[in-house]
Amino acid sequence: MKDITLSFLILLGVILSHALWCRMRKTGELEVLPFIALAFFGFLVHVRVFAFAPSFLVAEAQAYIWDVPFTLTPLVFYPLSTLIYFTFYFNTRVESPSQRILRFLKTKRNMSHEELRRLLTDEKIILPRLNDLVRFKFLVFDGKEYHLLPMGKKVAQALKLYQVFLGREIGG
Repeated sequence: MKDITLSFLILLGVILSHALWCRMRKTGELEVLPFIALAFFGFLVHVRVFAFAPSFLVAEAQAYIWDVPFTLTPLVFYPLSTLIYFTFYFNTRVESPSQRILRFLKTKRNMSHEELRRLLTDEKIILPRLNDLVRFKFLVFDGKEYHLLPMGKKVAQALKLYQVFLGREIGG
């Protein structure tokens, strides 16, 4: 259990460092590369700590979890937890229509269908997504139409394969 606790503390340090980085920079952009660098540093700390840890810090070698020796469990736990944090971080930066509805209802308590329709316009939901896709070079806008760029085609194909793999239909 000390292994997982230590791994969690390293992850917490990475998350707090990333949050501090984002607050100091205040760019409004996704801070992906700094997060990847911090996460990699955290992984190196894991390797260093668990490869050369004194015996009181690590579990017995014969203990197992997930069919992995317990001494290696933090090296499995950390990357998986890092990916979970990254997913939540990304979702805080991109507001879905569902998140927007919940945020409005939290502040106002009750809203009619018409009030919600006025707040959920294409300008507030669709256009920011299109602008992001153009800015990150997934789409190009020629003044009349949007066209997929090579990276956008790759992402669209990956999303389609992921949906087929999961047996899910397109939807939100």
